[in-house]
Formats: sequence, structure tokens, C-alpha cells
Amino acid sequence: MKEDKKIIGIIGLAAVVALVIIAVIVAINLNRPAGGGGEQDSKVGSFVLETNGGIAYEWQCVIDDDTVAKFGNVKSRSLDANNDGGRIEEVHEVIALKKGNAKIHCDYSNMVEYDGKTIEKRDYLVDVDDDLDINITDITAELHEDE
Repeated sequence: MKEDKKIIGIIGLAAVVALVIIAVIVAINLNRPAGGGGEQDSKVGSFVLETNGGIAYEWQCVIDDDTVAKFGNVKSRSLDANNDGGRIEEVHEVIALKKGNAKIHCDYSNMVEYDGKTIEKRDYLVDVDDDLDINITDITAELHEDE
């Protein structure tokens, strides 16, 4: 009889320990950020460039440090909905990859009869913080005020 009570006590204690371990594992998983593996979710910023529909000019943009951020999608919005070939806004997405700074340089040039001449330039500073929050600032005036 005593041995039966001892076995039941050991089984009960093992069950309590198992429940505590399961509770700790569940609590840890509930507090883990989405994406798992300790990785942070990338955040997206954007900047807007205007262009004209129906004209053979196009924006070409480059990031000087593609370890900090990379380009995402480009979405176009017509600013003159009733006018074919009217003004178009291009919303360029930029995806944060790691903390740091990068610059984006964009040239607006004729893509059909490329003559090497840029008719407009735009420059942006990309700042990514520890949480992968991204801030994009237009620095065109600072860089091209003499032009």
C-alpha cells in the first residue's frame, strides 16, 4: 500500500513538473516577435517621383549601400485621371534590411534616345534604426543647389 502511494506521488510530481515546463515554453513562444528565429520584420518606407505618361523619359534609381536597404515595388498613380499620357506619380518602396544609412540617387532621362543627359536628379537619405524603422529624407536641394 505504501509503495502504491509512493508511485502515485512520483507520477503526480512528474505531471506537475511537465505542466510547468509546458507553461514556460508557451510563455516564451507568446513573447517571441513575429518571424521567429530572433529576426526582426523588415519595414517599408517610400518616396514619390513624378513623371509624364506617354513620354520616353524614365526614372532610374540606385541605392549606394544595398546592405542597409533595398528597393521594393513601384506603384504608379495617375494624377490626371481623364488625360492619357498625363502626369504620373511613382511611389517607390524601400525595404529596411539593417541599421545604418544609405543614399538613393535617381536620374530622369530619355530611355529611347539615350543621350547621356539627365533632365532631373533626385537624392534621398535613408536612415534605418535598430528596430528597422525607416526614414527617407529628400536631400536633393542640399546636393544640387549649384546646378
